[in-house]
Formats: sequence, structure tokens, C-alpha cells
Amino acid sequence: NFKKDEAGKIEVVIEKNEITDEKCPKCSKPMVIRTGRFGRFMACSDYPACKTTKPISIGVACPEQGCNGMLVEKRTKKGKPFLLALREGAALKGESGSAGDHFQR
Repeated sequence: NFKKDEAGKIEVVIEKNEITDEKCPKCSKPMVIRTGRFGRFMACSDYPACKTTKPISIGVACPEQGCNGMLVEKRTKKGKPFLLALREGAALKGESGSAGDHFQR
């Protein structure tokens, strides 16, 4: 991001990442909240040495019966938000439906 000061000079603004209470499951360093092109996510603070990431849950359980997942907000390539039911231990990448179902918001 960039910022223009009163003199008209453009400066680069470095965003600080929010540190969370969660620890990285691989290296035990704190996880930070970052923003990517598909929305916010948690990543290891020891990047690039550790590339662990995980989605941020919105704190609502999946309304579908028999699903024990939590809802996660994601964005499409065009920026439209959608909800994904992410079950524990499932990966976001892979075959269609492997991570959960899409719910329009």
C-alpha cells in the first residue's frame, strides 16, 4: 500500500500483521493474520522458513446436518464472498467437495 503525505511525496506503507494466541503446529512459533488475494488467513510468523497457513473461522458451525465443520469466509477470483464449511483435518485444495460445501452469503 502507498500513502501520500502533505508535501505530495508518496511513501510505501508496510502493514503490520496481527499476532494471534495460536501457535504453529509445525514449529510452535506464533501465528499471524495476513491478507491475501482471497481474504484473510493465519500464517506462521516464521515465513519463509515455515509455510504453514490455515483459514480463519467466522465462529459459526455448519448448518448442514451431520457436518461438524466450521464456516470460513473466502473470496472468489472476482472478489465475491462465499462461505465454506471446513471440516477438521480437511485440506482446502483438492477435489471438489473435499473441504466442504459452498454457501452463498
